Amino acid sequence: FVLQPQTSFLEENVVLSISGEETVTLGEEIRYRLRYRNAQDVILSKATLQLRYPDGFVFKESSVEPLTDSNDTWALGTIGNDDSGYIDIYGTLYGDVGEDQSFRAFLNYFPSNFSSEFQKVFSLNTEVTESPVELNIKAMDEVVPGVETEFVLEMVIDSEIKRDDLAI
Repeated sequence: FVLQPQTSFLEENVVLSISGEETVTLGEEIRYRLRYRNAQDVILSKATLQLRYPDGFVFKESSVEPLTDSNDTWALGTIGNDDSGYIDIYGTLYGDVGEDQSFRAFLNYFPSNFSSEFQKVFSLNTEVTESPVELNIKAMDEVVPGVETEFVLEMVIDSEIKRDDLAI
């Protein structure tokens, strides 16, 4: 007699991650990499990857063509045992300086020894830490109501920014 252990599915052996900058400059083009891996002998079928972008993220392109016009879903198909892959996402992040933005990834799949759909979730927070444009306002220390007062607005632009990209 030969007894072979039955292949069993372990959800913790399905790996999903997002890597990329955790601090960015407002309006900077950035790249994030979504990685997935099936680190077991059970085959995963009908796998799809969905990414929820933070408010203020403008999608530019990805290394794999998305399924939808919203550029947030990819069909991975079957992920074999010990198979892995990645998708690179390129875009620009806008938002308030100091505010955390969250990228959330969802990997949906059917293990070959189950008839139910499973989901793996991962998130990455990114903070906008600086702005390429600084606005300074100069005025008198005190003003009197009804008297004309001069305010001077001075805009300092980072030299690496193209002026064509600015709107006032």
